Amino acid sequence: MQFKVKLLSFNEPASDSSRISREIVEQFMATETYKNAIASHSMLGTMSHYPRNVGTGTKNLNPAVSKTVGKDDLMIIVGEAAPTHYVTGLECGSDGWLYAYAKTLDEKNFDTQAAENIKRLKGLLSSGCLIGCSAVILGYWDSTTNGDILKKMVNLKGFDLTLNPSWKKAQVVSVEDDEGNLIADVEDRVRTFSEGNEDVKYEGMKVKTFSDLSQFGVQDIAKSSKIEGKYTILKAKEFSANSSAEFIGEVSDEKVEEEKTFSAATVRERLRFAKFSPRMRFRRLFLDYKQLVKQLGGQERMDPEELRILKSMFTSDCLDIFKQITSDVTNGKQINVLIGGSSLGKQVRVAAQKLQIPYKMAMIEINKKGYLSPMRMKKLQEAYTEFTQSMVDEVFGSSPMPENLDVEENIENEEEGKE
Repeated sequence: MQFKVKLLSFNEPASDSSRISREIVEQFMATETYKNAIASHSMLGTMSHYPRNVGTGTKNLNPAVSKTVGKDDLMIIVGEAAPTHYVTGLECGSDGWLYAYAKTLDEKNFDTQAAENIKRLKGLLSSGCLIGCSAVILGYWDSTTNGDILKKMVNLKGFDLTLNPSWKKAQVVSVEDDEGNLIADVEDRVRTFSEGNEDVKYEGMKVKTFSDLSQFGVQDIAKSSKIEGKYTILKAKEFSANSSAEFIGEVSDEKVEEEKTFSAATVRERLRFAKFSPRMRFRRLFLDYKQLVKQLGGQERMDPEELRILKSMFTSDCLDIFKQITSDVTNGKQINVLIGGSSLGKQVRVAAQKLQIPYKMAMIEINKKGYLSPMRMKKLQEAYTEFTQSMVDEVFGSSPMPENLDVEENIENEEEGKE
């Protein structure tokens, strides 16, 4: 079962006035930490935040539990801690929200306790219960009079389902079964029911962070960091509607580190690359990765984990470039022309042709309805998966470099420099 959630807002502050910008999240999504977490399915979540606090341990009403979750969350907790789902991807929406896509775990592969948690989540989702959600964020925060501002996201540990989200509209927004059939969609319901309670004010909302770094596996990370000339504090924030905010760890001057950023040369190269046309960027991407694979001895000799990560990086870079051509494809331009598919190999050219119609129709439907139907989404995913696989096969396979690809790249590079 797959579902999508509205995780956090870039425009509105959290319940404790903390703010998270789109830029900071996008920087995190470009890191190896994020890409590896998605590829390895290690960004896990569960029912309510209580399992993440080792001080609570069991499901009861002692003071430790009451500071971590609301009493109503006990309705969705089953026994001891157990993961129920993993994050398959993040997306920065045009509406100012960060969305997360997730998939439920298969209870058949787990012990009885974990299976019961998974079944409870599936039961709620299949019944159309679009409950709230809450992120668990580790990062460096600048404390100001108007609340904490996230300056660097170290990791998104995942998100948990809760009846106490810190943002009013942070919740599951759609649910699909394993075949891609839509079970529930909050937008359909919004169009059906009035929003008579839109002006209701919520008070007493706070944000919970933990005081023990070991819970997050970050004992060796500096407790503070100087970013943009300001000292920031490392905190892990469990965003929830009813718990208090606490600092993580003691801050020592000996452990303060300067933020590690890109060198000027690296930034200059990235800027130059970003200014290329999509056609040029695809060609450059193709050449760089294929040459690296060759230098490493080919995929047969590469470390399996290193190969997996490299392929994940490659597909993410492809998607980033693809975002540039969305409007052009919608207006009728051919994908093969926009990316120079013919010069990248026959397999890529054929896959790009197959992607043309599903991609264009999907963009048109989004522009008209604001969302994709499950059937349209399935066709787009199948076509795009085939396209990215063709790129991966060409770059990581044993086929030789397409003839004159590097020559054409140099010619176009010179033309770009004259503009």
